Amino acid sequence: MVKRQKKFLVLLFFLFIIGFWFYLAKNRDILNSIYREKEIRVLVKGENDKIQLLKVPQGSKLKDIYPNVDIEIHSNELLNLERELSDGDIIDFTKGL
Repeated sequence: MVKRQKKFLVLLFFLFIIGFWFYLAKNRDILNSIYREKEIRVLVKGENDKIQLLKVPQGSKLKDIYPNVDIEIHSNELLNLERELSDGDIIDFTKGL
């Protein structure tokens, strides 16, 4: 009898964990409020293979880092300045992305 109760409790525990995991998967804003990176790192490439690593606040857009880049930029027609940056992005100003 005790073994059946233990098995039932273990099964109930795992069902709770799986249900909670699906709940968090549907509600990502809860996870973002619990764990939120304050800074992201973006690698910027320019003319003559000049590379610059920038640390910017999470949620920054390309237009936010555009004036702060110490790289000579010849054209920005191909850039989507409203694009939100994410951690690990590589932006090549010579190619437009």
